[in-house]
Amino acid sequence: MPAHAVARMSALQQLAVIQALRPDRLHNAMALFVCGALNVKSASPSAFSFSTLTEDSSCDEPVLFITSTSADPSQELRELARDHVGRDRYHEVAMGQGQAESAMQLLRQCADNGEWLCLKNLHLMVHWLPILEKQIYEVEKSRDFRLFLTTEPHEKFPAGLLECCRKITFEAPPGVKQNLQRTYDAWGQDFLGSGPPVRAQLLFSLSWFHAILQERRNYIPQGWQKFYEFSFSDLRSGADMICLRTEGGKQAPWRYLRGLLENAIYGGRIDNDIDMKVLTTYMEDTFAPETIGMGCKQKPLMGTRVMVPSNANRHTHVQLIQTLADHDDPRMFGLPPNIERCAQEAQSERVVSLLRHLNVSKVCKSGTRLEEWTKSLSPLLRHWDGLLAAHPGINPARHPHRTLSRSASWRSQASKTVLEQFPTAEGDCGRRALARISNTLGSISKALRGAEGLSACVERDGTSLHEGCVPASWHKTLRGPSDPFKYCQVVVERLEAVERLEERARASASGEEWLEAGGGGWQVNLSHWFHPGTFLSAVRQHAARRLSSAINELKMVTCWGDAALRLQASGCVCARVEGLYVRGACFDGVKLAHISQDSPMLSRMPLTTFAWVPQRIPPLHHAFVPVPLYSTTDQDEILTELQFPVADKDERNGWILAGVAAFVGSSSQIW
Repeated sequence: MPAHAVARMSALQQLAVIQALRPDRLHNAMALFVCGALNVKSASPSAFSFSTLTEDSSCDEPVLFITSTSADPSQELRELARDHVGRDRYHEVAMGQGQAESAMQLLRQCADNGEWLCLKNLHLMVHWLPILEKQIYEVEKSRDFRLFLTTEPHEKFPAGLLECCRKITFEAPPGVKQNLQRTYDAWGQDFLGSGPPVRAQLLFSLSWFHAILQERRNYIPQGWQKFYEFSFSDLRSGADMICLRTEGGKQAPWRYLRGLLENAIYGGRIDNDIDMKVLTTYMEDTFAPETIGMGCKQKPLMGTRVMVPSNANRHTHVQLIQTLADHDDPRMFGLPPNIERCAQEAQSERVVSLLRHLNVSKVCKSGTRLEEWTKSLSPLLRHWDGLLAAHPGINPARHPHRTLSRSASWRSQASKTVLEQFPTAEGDCGRRALARISNTLGSISKALRGAEGLSACVERDGTSLHEGCVPASWHKTLRGPSDPFKYCQVVVERLEAVERLEERARASASGEEWLEAGGGGWQVNLSHWFHPGTFLSAVRQHAARRLSSAINELKMVTCWGDAALRLQASGCVCARVEGLYVRGACFDGVKLAHISQDSPMLSRMPLTTFAWVPQRIPPLHHAFVPVPLYSTTDQDEILTELQFPVADKDERNGWILAGVAAFVGSSSQIW
């Protein structure tokens, strides 16, 4: 923007411009805005070290750890207690039903004997905390007594207890470097140097592996499908296993190590096959002879030039960690270079959504509510009127009995296959969603004009729209985007496309002619359907009947170019599919290619041939990577897997770690 225009804008106005033009930069811009408004250099707190905790705390001031999900200071506290008072003088209680009395007895005992006590998960017993607070004040304490408390944030946590404690927020350390530093703060020279060098090498590999798994969570849903609670206890379990299996100079037990990490420690937290493939790929790369140079040439750790140290000297390990960059490079995780932009855009959307929710007035007066609704909902009402005006053929006001007449115009549904029934079912679904939206917005419009009152249902839906959310009643009719503007647009565009296919289906001589595209068999745009997964299932059933085979004896394959032509000529049931996008790579119909830092989040895929063939048919590609196909970018529903050709296993593993995925949608429907 021109400098003179920027000079006339306030900092908040500049944020609004960035949100409109470069949403991928909004998160950094908001951080700079906060620092400028508070006149601080950084919004992040200084790093906390457990080694200083005993010096800075006292017997009269409990230490309260306010934890985030998956962050638990218990292991660090145990090791701190081991070094300062001994294991037998440290006690901890996981609070829950029936633990109040034992916690009180331990509190009095530890205060009298000068021992350490940790009461965990206080947020589970907020009703009991006033009793605990009173006991803390009344009990006589030895000078060596220390009381540690842990809790997750809770709105009913007593203010008095908060005020009497030293409060420490405890979260997983940000960045691989900080994560490794925290691990080595807990590992002294006595621990690292008490075994052969291979033991120290495996421990370094384990700490790196642990840091990568934790920091990859910053890139959900491309890094992981969901947030997994990898914690310090997992690291401790892995370290104990390594110490046990390398005792006495034993060789590195690669299969044993990978098996326990996958099936018992880290893998036990993962609940889907896609993320399990990521975990397995990391393990195979990190825990291998090449990583520590055992009988072969040593290779650096993935995405870096870091070589695992060859000795058991803690100082050497710490010095190596100090050379790492403070900011993580996506290549360390095997992720594409544009992942930072995508992650920042997702974080910005979450922050804006929270701000919008906080801005919603809690005033319950009906007149005030309607005034607020007039301001917030008028743009949506105009948007809906504009959509109906631009697509007059689907306007529900002009066709009040459309669903009934269309269903009655076809021959008996009982005589049709699932594939033949599909266009009508989709049309009926779209018209129900259209009617639901039209009724809700129509009632709100009348209420704003004073033509009618607010019913409980309309008030509930209007409140959701006022908060920028799609009402639950809309989602109950049809799942879609979470943004109301996008939801309305998707329903209108897809219904218009479905009704065109309904017209073709009614005019066709046979049940499947509406899919014919001429010269290449069936052709369909999956972004036109409300339920693309149902369509794929219907085609699979059709293929089973045509091949006189059971459904579970068929598999779906995907191909492009010459392979697609051969399949079509062989008589297989094929469908050429468009409306697909790929994330984490780009694809030209021949091979996957890497993307640049400035590449868009999604790139359009060429026409893809889906074919249903018997299970006994060998794979079409010499080597391939399975890529999940999702119905939306929310990744709520997996439709199937696409097989993209690759050169070898190394390339396959690279695309798995990159989080490559495919999605259904058009340029205006992707959300």
